[in-house]
Amino acid sequence: MHVQLLIFQNPYVLLRAALLLNRQLSFLQTWQKSRKKTG
Repeated sequence: MHVQLLIFQNPYVLLRAALLLNRQLSFLQTWQKSRKKTG
């Protein structure tokens, strides 16, 4: 629980997490598009 509190108090960590999540989402989207083309 203490770790969660630390993360929410640090905007930099939140920003990093958001960027990571965004990158993963875009990667998934492009991966699905390429799969549709081949499949």
